[in-house]
Amino acid sequence: MANLLSNALKFTQEGKVAINVKLVSTSGNSASIHFSVEDTGIGISRDKQSLIFEQFSQADTNITRQYGGTGLGLTISQKLINLMGGNIGLTSKPGIGSCFYFLLSMPMHGLLTDAGLHDRNSKNPVAARITPGATNMNVLVAEDNMVNMMIVTRFLDKWGIRYTKACNGEEAVQKFRAGNGEFDLLLLDLDMPEKDGYMALKDIRNMNSAVPAVAFTATVMEHMKDQLANSGFNDYVQKPFKPEMLRDMLLKYARPAAA
Repeated sequence: MANLLSNALKFTQEGKVAINVKLVSTSGNSASIHFSVEDTGIGISRDKQSLIFEQFSQADTNITRQYGGTGLGLTISQKLINLMGGNIGLTSKPGIGSCFYFLLSMPMHGLLTDAGLHDRNSKNPVAARITPGATNMNVLVAEDNMVNMMIVTRFLDKWGIRYTKACNGEEAVQKFRAGNGEFDLLLLDLDMPEKDGYMALKDIRNMNSAVPAVAFTATVMEHMKDQLANSGFNDYVQKPFKPEMLRDMLLKYARPAAA
């Protein structure tokens, strides 16, 4: 979903981008959910629509020069949706916009009190509540993908976590220095412009060797775990992440609540 949204934002200079999620039906312990990402961007001609799902392909070389290629984003999205038992579809008109959509059958779970959707004693969603001991945290979030940054900070806002945003590794180092190192946790994307996560953490470690650092990464191979540890990272969260994964990481490194 993040890849589809990122592309929609990139190719839409004016108008809107909308995410739609609709419950189609339920049966037993599963639910059929329809997802779509709509935009009012440049659109794609019918004869070019099948090409954009190929690796490093784009419908038009002129578009590549103006916007940059779609890279692996759509190919990965298609494969992930296929693995989950769905198929991605596309409707589009040049100059009007595009709509990418897919239908997935997803399991339904019971009420979850800590990480889930509803509190048994309340009618209000709790959306993976953070315990009071974590609400005093001050987090530095470094992420160059605007969609990922929006998702992360949305949950931090819900949980009452203070945070500072940086859009690249160099800015992360500057923000850490400007904050006199008064951060309880670093959330660093590994692949950023100016300085990547490894380089940014190296500079930060010269100022503070103790602050916990968590890597945001889309791929974690077995050999990378040692590389992360040797580079000063304490942990990692794999993207796309579930809210409870981020919540648990915050709780893991939160300072004890004041007595």
